[in-house]
Amino acid sequence: MSHHQILDVHCHLFNGVYALTELTAASWNILKGTYPQAPPQARGAPRSFLSLEGIGEFAAYAARLLEAALSDCEGNYTTQLDSLAGSALAGRELLCAPLMMDIYYALDNNGRGMDSPEEARLLPVTGQLFTVQEKERADFAQHLDQVRDLVARELIRMNQGEKFPQETRADPIDQLDREIEALRERWLGIREAVPKDNADGMGLSPGYQDHMEALEQLARSRPGSVFPFLAIDPRRPGIQHLLELKLAEGRGIFRGVKLYPPLGYLPTHPALEPVYTYCQRYDIPITVHCSLGGFENLRRQNLVESWTAQPHWESFTKVRKTKSRYYANPQNWRPVLERFPGLRLNFAHLGGSRANSAGAINETWFDTILSMMSEYPNIYADLAYVASPKRQAQTLARIKENDLLMQRVMFGTDFIMLAMDRELGGLVRYFTNYAGIEEDLLFNNARRFLKLEDS
Repeated sequence: MSHHQILDVHCHLFNGVYALTELTAASWNILKGTYPQAPPQARGAPRSFLSLEGIGEFAAYAARLLEAALSDCEGNYTTQLDSLAGSALAGRELLCAPLMMDIYYALDNNGRGMDSPEEARLLPVTGQLFTVQEKERADFAQHLDQVRDLVARELIRMNQGEKFPQETRADPIDQLDREIEALRERWLGIREAVPKDNADGMGLSPGYQDHMEALEQLARSRPGSVFPFLAIDPRRPGIQHLLELKLAEGRGIFRGVKLYPPLGYLPTHPALEPVYTYCQRYDIPITVHCSLGGFENLRRQNLVESWTAQPHWESFTKVRKTKSRYYANPQNWRPVLERFPGLRLNFAHLGGSRANSAGAINETWFDTILSMMSEYPNIYADLAYVASPKRQAQTLARIKENDLLMQRVMFGTDFIMLAMDRELGGLVRYFTNYAGIEEDLLFNNARRFLKLEDS
């Protein structure tokens, strides 16, 4: 029963190899003129890899993940289990809802100029989102070298003044080189000259497909313990078909949907309407990023599509106009909930912390989420990455003085993102810091959100 269990409703089990793979594929397609999926003649190719807008930031993200997480899905899940066993919550059974993330479109400004992009994305597509043709092999080998050098530069910059290896860790440059060689063998080796086919003809980038399949395998090997969420991006071709295939009207191996608007879209993107229709019809839970932190779209301008306004360009060159501040604001969900009031929706991070506030609660977003909880029956929030002592104390105090919050807030860790910040002290400390909270927060609310039966 619940007093023997804990449910981490918000964690991630991907690794640095996932980010490295998507970085390689996305940048290769830009250089070919086929990113995100338009034909080569639709746009001119940039002059060089290093000239790509946002490429340095993408490489830095991959470098941070390579340092934090090199284990595969199963290995990262084992780290969660071991961390729980070493914490003050030891003795409990861990259930978790690992969330996919779709970072392939981080370099997309959305200005693809298609006549009817919404209709195009609802249909399965043919062919591969990423390929290496025989005549391109030499160029792709050089491309891999450039990716390796840029990520290595970021690793060195991150570790200036420190010895690379900790006692139990290898040199990250050596690890990077091994992963690059694995990609080289995968895409240029004799056994596999081109990437594997996309599932059912849908537009799946290689890192996305790898991670999706790894989560499926983990969930099948851990029935009743692992409940993965499928990453949905409205720009991905065939995403509605993939949703229906993997969620299977609530009976699929994937339990819910993960949305990450700061990567370049509003929740009112027209291509998300059928997603919400499907999720409301079958009562499928959705978790959405809702904080000022996290990974963001890397272009200075985005073409914004929404059913509440005409398509328009937004500039993000001003310091305070970040993608998260624009795309992740919970107020953006009001038009969605007016149209789909029965959505089962989790606002991750409970609105996060204020910028430059040493972890203090983002009161405005917090209050917006609370207001929507009072208006709609299936609105939840989670405590993922509520790690600083100041914000944790403030957040728990606010929750305990409100009965509705006590019924709708859920425990989450945001592992492996938590591991990317060394100052937070790791997952064992995070579990221990929450050892005294109520069972509703640790397990019962998340069980209700995920619609799990008693076991």
